Amino acid sequence: MMVVFHFWIALVAYSLASLAYGRCLSSCSKVPPQSEINSLRALYASTTGNHWTVSWNLSTGNPCAGWHGVRCCSVKSVCHVVAVQLTANNLVGSIPSAIDGLTALQTLELANNNLHSYIPSSIGNLSALTELALYLNALTGPIPSTIGNLRSLQYLFLYSNALRGPIPSAIEHLKALQYLFLYANALTGPIPTTIGNLTALTWLDVSSNALTGPIPSTIGDLSSLQNLFLDTNALTGRIPASIGNLTALTWLALYSNALTGPIPSTIGDLRSLQRLYLYDNALTGPIPSSIGALTALTTLFLSSNALTGPIPSTIGGLTSMQLMYLYANALSGPIPSTIGNLTALTQLFLYANALTGPIPSTVEHLSSLQYLFLYANALTGPIPSSLGQLTTLTQLALFANALTGPIPSTLGQLTALQYLYLYANLLTGPIPPSIGNLTALTQLHVATNSL
Repeated sequence: MMVVFHFWIALVAYSLASLAYGRCLSSCSKVPPQSEINSLRALYASTTGNHWTVSWNLSTGNPCAGWHGVRCCSVKSVCHVVAVQLTANNLVGSIPSAIDGLTALQTLELANNNLHSYIPSSIGNLSALTELALYLNALTGPIPSTIGNLRSLQYLFLYSNALRGPIPSAIEHLKALQYLFLYANALTGPIPTTIGNLTALTWLDVSSNALTGPIPSTIGDLSSLQNLFLDTNALTGRIPASIGNLTALTWLALYSNALTGPIPSTIGDLRSLQRLYLYDNALTGPIPSSIGALTALTTLFLSSNALTGPIPSTIGGLTSMQLMYLYANALSGPIPSTIGNLTALTQLFLYANALTGPIPSTVEHLSSLQYLFLYANALTGPIPSSLGQLTTLTQLALFANALTGPIPSTLGQLTALQYLYLYANLLTGPIPPSIGNLTALTQLHVATNSL
């Protein structure tokens, strides 16, 4: 799921990198300054230009007259190279330090090639740069601190390389930056507190690295942020309460870290949030009741933590909810009857907790439900006959509880059901003949009962 999203981000990067040429008011085909030609020739030589998918005819001597991926614009009556766009063009080699001769360059896109070695520190001399896209290569070494000199930079895409070392604190100077994608590298060290200075930032993705330390409270200063991905690192400490300041946030992914402490109640201030991923951490304490205010939320993944206490009844306010994963915690108390308000829900995973009491009859309102996993709890009482109304259900897992009474004959109405797991309960009576109506059923487990 997240991989698909990252792939979509890459497509966005392609489209954004074409914006610079669109801002050119006067394109040109005259010969640019010799220093710019020299930089392009250096790039050609250092990346095996004669083996590119679409190569350059160096004999023409004029990059602005048809060299593939080169765009030129007239600035003060001088024709300058403003864009070099060579994504997926079989560039093999390294980025030359002489790249800094392209002093008017606004877009540099060398993504999805086979570039290796370091990003040259001279890249910090490209002061007109607004888009830098080097993703999907094999670049190594640190992100040069000179990147902080690119004060006009709006889009920085360095993801899916082998970059290592810290995120440079000099990044604080990129006040125009809107998109920062550093995911899928080998970056280490903390997230710099100076990241809070990037107040124009709308997307921040540093996931799938080896970052350590706490999430800085200054993250709450990114008031324009819409998507925040810090997942799949080794971050520790608490989720800062300042996260609640990010009121434009639609996607929050902090999963697969080592975060501790409670989910801050300020999470309820994120009224635009659609997806919340906090699973696979070491979070403790209750699910805050304020979570019920997130009426735009479609996906809630809090699984594989150490959360305790009851599922708050306010969860019934999440009327847009489609996927709810609260499994593998230590939640206790009953399943709230307000769960029946979540009529858009397709997957409800509450298994491997310490939930007690009956399965609420209000589950009959979950008319879109496909997966209902309540196993490995301490649920009691009968299986409600109203479960038979969930005709879209494909998997029903209620095993390893203390459910009593008969298997309701209404389960025979679940004609889409493929998996039915009722074993290890205290069920009595016969197996109803209506089970024979479940022609899609591939697995039926009712052992270890008193049938």
